Amino acid sequence: ITLTLALALTLTSYLTINRITVVHSNAFVGVPGLINLVLSSNGMTSLAAGALTGLENLVLLDLGNNNLGAEMSNPSLAYGLNVFAPLTRVQTLELYTNGIMVIVSGVFQPFASLSRLNLAGNTITLIQSGGMSGLTSMSSLFLHGNTPVISCFPADWSLTGLSPIATILFGAECCSSAATPATAPPCGAAHDTHTHTHI
Repeated sequence: ITLTLALALTLTSYLTINRITVVHSNAFVGVPGLINLVLSSNGMTSLAAGALTGLENLVLLDLGNNNLGAEMSNPSLAYGLNVFAPLTRVQTLELYTNGIMVIVSGVFQPFASLSRLNLAGNTITLIQSGGMSGLTSMSSLFLHGNTPVISCFPADWSLTGLSPIATILFGAECCSSAATPATAPPCGAAHDTHTHTHI
């Protein structure tokens, strides 16, 4: 099933578990009042360029438990420019369990208002230089449950551009983005379940 038509929805739209595999360009044009959009657990593989146009007032976007990793990890698709550009007011972005392997440069550049980013349960092995650029309002970054297991700040990861006050969860460790593995404070018990927002 593909989502092709603008939907007459306001405030909150729950479209979870609907087998929406593709969201085409301009699918949400005409719904400027939409604040929360939940598209989790659809088996989604593609967000076309312009798919989120019209969602300039969106505050929460839940794309968790889909299959967007191949697209998001492909720098030639320029997700930050072509897909996420309208989302300057989003404060919570859920991308848990999407098979994301690489955080490409500029992918989160539009998210100046983002305070919570959930990347738990993916397969992230690399954050490119500029991969966290634009996240100047971040307070929480969730990276637990990635496979292979990651430790605090692998050497080939770049966190340049991430707010220095951000708390980063790597399973059993909780780090600030200004910390190093040696100075990272413990977070207590390991978190190996997916953390995501229900509205």
